[in-house]
Amino acid sequence: MAVGALLVPSRVPEGIAKTAPPASAPATRMNSIDAQAATLVITLSDAQKIVSPVAGTVTSTNCSADGVIVSGTSAVSVDDAPLVFLATPRPLWRDLEVGESGADVSALQQELARLGRDVGIDGRFGRRTLAAVIDVAKDAGVTGATAWTSLPASSFLWLPAPTVRIASCDALLGSRIDPGSPLMSLPQGLSAARVSPVPANLFPGDRVINVGDRTVPVDGDGVVASAEGLESLAQSDAFAAFQANGTGGSPGEGRPGASAPSGMPVQYELAKPISVVSIPAAALYDTRDETGCVLGDGKPTPVTIVGSQLGQAFVIPANGADFSNVRLTTGEARSCG
Repeated sequence: MAVGALLVPSRVPEGIAKTAPPASAPATRMNSIDAQAATLVITLSDAQKIVSPVAGTVTSTNCSADGVIVSGTSAVSVDDAPLVFLATPRPLWRDLEVGESGADVSALQQELARLGRDVGIDGRFGRRTLAAVIDVAKDAGVTGATAWTSLPASSFLWLPAPTVRIASCDALLGSRIDPGSPLMSLPQGLSAARVSPVPANLFPGDRVINVGDRTVPVDGDGVVASAEGLESLAQSDAFAAFQANGTGGSPGEGRPGASAPSGMPVQYELAKPISVVSIPAAALYDTRDETGCVLGDGKPTPVTIVGSQLGQAFVIPANGADFSNVRLTTGEARSCG
């Protein structure tokens, strides 16, 4: 006897059978900085040495490897005379008498002003500038500075930045040194930085990178183009960690002029938020390059397409148009051009 089974197609539930694709969808306006995770590729410069301007014996030193030195302070004395660090934009190269002028005087005044001293930046070494120099030197421990009638360049050590880290200490307590003898070495510096690769599908606008608590402007190619930006980045804890951990590995890393392959993780974002409207990408029609149309609240509206993600398009309506929903069925829609 044969046994069989008759398969009968199951009936589609009525609720499902009558379901149709939605004809419209909400349009959501938002302010966005278009934050993107990115990698900042670093190019390192030659390591620098801080050298003595005088001959004598190192009678005190607070130098420590991986320590920090700050402009306006002293960490080493020669023949009991403290040498004062100054991060002038142009190194001091001569003694300065009252009445002298020049670019080096302007650089000195800029740093004195940054240190909180009451000086004008006019490029002239006057009595007010001398008083500010004496004040800084006294605060750094130079007791004889009160008798200065001019600036003795040999009492100062140039720093490339207001705060720098020490890689090694080269002059030990009690050692005999000559002018030009290295006192301490600084780590390799930061000579260039760029976002690479630059993320795709970016919103238009000027951009910055966020590195910890630092916000640094970049140009249209993702390059930190300003000296101020590079200086801010070089002073960041993130760069210090990069120097300590990211440049001491495989051959080629950390060499002058070489880019460390790992780079630094950063946030690549707009400098100022922009207002965009988020819509389903299916709502767009008549698209050409970065422009298109939508039926916003039933009206053909031109838009600029600034980005897309996971089926959503981000657009800026022309002429400040505003709408709360968009049509998804646009086959018979009029052009908005």
